[in-house]
Amino acid sequence: MLNTTTPVSTGVLQAIEVIDLSKAKTRLMAPVPQGKGWSFEKVQVAEKFYRRFLVLAVKHPKAKLIPNVLVDELWHQHVLDTRQYPKDCNRVFGGFMHHDPYFGTTSEGEQQLPVLFAETNRLFCAEFGENCITAEPMAELLQAAKSCNGGGDD
Repeated sequence: MLNTTTPVSTGVLQAIEVIDLSKAKTRLMAPVPQGKGWSFEKVQVAEKFYRRFLVLAVKHPKAKLIPNVLVDELWHQHVLDTRQYPKDCNRVFGGFMHHDPYFGTTSEGEQQLPVLFAETNRLFCAEFGENCITAEPMAELLQAAKSCNGGGDD
């Protein structure tokens, strides 16, 4: 477990906050098969945790961070924007942040996955006071609450 933290400038944190994820979020909300059919609430939770994941990646550059399912899906959409993703990475990390979609599919990766995810979650809790494991249930609860309250904008 790595406990080394890299100091992060306000400029880098601002660069993370201004990343335009609107196209990725729109794609996730699009109906299947073009998108994932996600609710607005689910996309908002994914965005919050994705930005936090990026903060952790900057603060812990040597750590092997494992995203939760919501973060991973939003990250996939961000990576697919091959013009914007490299620019965002350069602004935030000073270079390209690679995504290994095959990690966890090998026997070695399967063994490491729970340990690395637990460490990622520990860092989330320490940094943000929030458990990243709860992201997906949180999104579902927000969607259910909206429907119980008359559906909001509908």
